[in-house]
Amino acid sequence: MLPAYRRAAAQLALAATIAFALVVGLSLSGASEADAGGAPGTNCASYTPNGTANTCVVAVGDTWFCDAGNVNAVCETVVEAGDTVVWDFDDTGLSHSARDCGANCSTPTGSPAFDSGIRTSGMYPFMTPFDVGQTYLYRCEVHTAAMRGRLVVQGNLPEPAVGDVDCNGNINSIDAALLLQLGAGLVDELPCQENADTNGDGNVNSIDSALVLQFAAGLLDELPP
Repeated sequence: MLPAYRRAAAQLALAATIAFALVVGLSLSGASEADAGGAPGTNCASYTPNGTANTCVVAVGDTWFCDAGNVNAVCETVVEAGDTVVWDFDDTGLSHSARDCGANCSTPTGSPAFDSGIRTSGMYPFMTPFDVGQTYLYRCEVHTAAMRGRLVVQGNLPEPAVGDVDCNGNINSIDAALLLQLGAGLVDELPCQENADTNGDGNVNSIDSALVLQFAAGLLDELPP
């Protein structure tokens, strides 16, 4: 049998091991959640409904994105597929930009997915692509080290259906209006133009628009395949 002092030392060592394991476990759990991104709307100055999606406003300050605590740090903003992200350039008189870096902001891509251009005020909107699990690194081209951000796009849009010409997963009067504009030559193309010929006659015109309106109003149970 171990002496009392050795038993006490062994018990203390065991307790320390258990405590260390718990701390490490909690830390790893937290890191996993951080790596996966937070809830949609994280680090948005505002996150408000915009039709079937939302608009996230990212604040741009003196030398930071999101808030003053992000100077020389990366601000991670989380949205969902289909959301609109708007960078709000505070009217401070300083020049800034928000430009996609590609894989690495230290060696940015020559073909960015978005680029606000250098500006001192105003808003710059960016409609997120329809892809799943996209992450965009971006920076200010004036303050390339001090101002960096990460835009995390979660989820995916529903599969587009006949009549859903704006690719938002719904068929409504907006789609009907877009079909009328296309038929009248007011727009050259639609986001999901493959869904425009709702009656399958090979043409896109006011008849397709009328069918979409009837479907949206519940007068038709379905649109022709």
